[in-house]
Amino acid sequence: MATSVAAPGPPAIARRCRASGPAYRARAASAGTITASVLVSGGGCCRPVVSRFAVIVRPLPPIHPVHDHSASRLPPGGGGARRRALRPRTRVRVAIAVSLVMFVAAAVAADAAPTAPAPAAPAGLDDPGRLTAGRYDGGCAPDPDTGTTYCGELDGTAPEAAPLRSDPPVARTLAGVRAGSRSAIEDAVSTVGLSDQNDPALVDPWRDPRATSARGLHLREGRLVVPWNVYARAKAANSAAPASTATRAGRDLDRSLRILRAMKEGGFDDPLVSFERQRDFRTNARVPSQPLPSPAAYIAAVAGFVDYVGRLEAAGGAVEDYPRLRRFTAWNEPNNRTQPTAADGFRAGQFFRALAAWCVSRCSVVAGDFAEQSATQADADAFGRYFEGYCDGMDGRRDGRCGYRPLAWAIHPYSCGFRRDTTGVRTFAALTAARADGAPTPDDPLIWFTEAGGVVSQHFNADPDGRSVSRRTLVARADGDLAFVLSDCVAVSPRITRLYVYQWAGAQDVDPAGRRDRAFNAGLTDLAGPSSGDPGNRYEISPLYCTLKAAVNPGPCVWRRHAGGRPT
Repeated sequence: MATSVAAPGPPAIARRCRASGPAYRARAASAGTITASVLVSGGGCCRPVVSRFAVIVRPLPPIHPVHDHSASRLPPGGGGARRRALRPRTRVRVAIAVSLVMFVAAAVAADAAPTAPAPAAPAGLDDPGRLTAGRYDGGCAPDPDTGTTYCGELDGTAPEAAPLRSDPPVARTLAGVRAGSRSAIEDAVSTVGLSDQNDPALVDPWRDPRATSARGLHLREGRLVVPWNVYARAKAANSAAPASTATRAGRDLDRSLRILRAMKEGGFDDPLVSFERQRDFRTNARVPSQPLPSPAAYIAAVAGFVDYVGRLEAAGGAVEDYPRLRRFTAWNEPNNRTQPTAADGFRAGQFFRALAAWCVSRCSVVAGDFAEQSATQADADAFGRYFEGYCDGMDGRRDGRCGYRPLAWAIHPYSCGFRRDTTGVRTFAALTAARADGAPTPDDPLIWFTEAGGVVSQHFNADPDGRSVSRRTLVARADGDLAFVLSDCVAVSPRITRLYVYQWAGAQDVDPAGRRDRAFNAGLTDLAGPSSGDPGNRYEISPLYCTLKAAVNPGPCVWRRHAGGRPT
């Protein structure tokens, strides 16, 4: 919506830009005000959350004929003498004044003149009745890379589409838990989950009773992140033979399969699987720049992995070994600078479209899976541009709009927690709403928090004293961040119906020189001391665990210290 400043005189005429493509409209009013609006970012329409500007032309003062009384007088010698010529500066001023008068007069005449009937095809685009029309229109344009035409409405045929849309809001569920409602505690089982990709040989939350039992967190929803080509790399030599653990690619695939078996055994029957960059074995998973696959290569590799797990599940005597894979996000944190998709939102959107087209009638795909940006205006503008590119990749049209309406959008609101600020989540909710003005409607896609938690690591701490504070202080601060997520961040919108807390056990990567932990640690548990052979005994619950337990399954929660006194 454009912002106009009214000048003295009749009110200025301001028109909204329509929600299709970068638009610029300017109209002059009788008072001489020109108002301009431009699409900047955020789903293809002028919105309160993006930049706005107005161009103002001040109203002209009354313009009188130019009189030069000395020149108009006849010289005493006779009436036939010429009038003195105007000075050059005066002629320029007169020309400018006359041009502005003609411009204003033409604008007034255009407003007063009857308008011709609009052609049939574009009728209604500028109709005031459509000022708040929805941005989603099906997304049926052919994909420019694959040529496949696919409509977003087909997502509704997925086996779980209707049940997922009927999930209660996370905020309402957690409020019911706080009020002591047993039904709310049961709803939390399917509303709040755990995201973790640790190797079960080292850390196994999926079979840990503290995470799964009725006396623990009682979780049944899980999320796993795997490389997009984890199967293709391991099976490149012989797709019919079992993956060899003699190769690093084979061991990487075997690790993902172990996690899936542990999830199934622990009761996590329908995990959410997110794909991401491949692991670089030369740099111990620290990834240099990687070439992005084409959508065709991407979907071939992803479908190969999903089908392979399906064959293992259906194999004789192994029916119970693997969970069903029917919930996905196409790429984990595609806008994160550590991902090769960070510079190509259009390609990331194409990955979503390819996976959604492949999933018709058999699985559900959640869009986005974005990392929430910081509160700076520069980052917000950059995300708006990235979001536009992602939407263009989704619907196959480079017009800055989101024609494709997904089942749900996913975001990782870490910033909401450690900054104690819901601005980013509110902006994202408005950006992904069906109506251009962000007002809630039944047609709005859901919002999933596919990663959220309290970050303990000093490297990721937002405060300037992160280098000097004790670990006890960092844990307490992260505990407060998680509590804010569970209370304020989820309450931003009733569309937020799923929350995956990340993670069970965080990593440690202490810099020997600065003694600073540069790893990412948002763990609900912490190392208990010297390593033992049993993963269940290596980690003790932390205050973050107790905060989550109080939110989803209230009851006694005891956490203890190491022998040295450091909190776990």
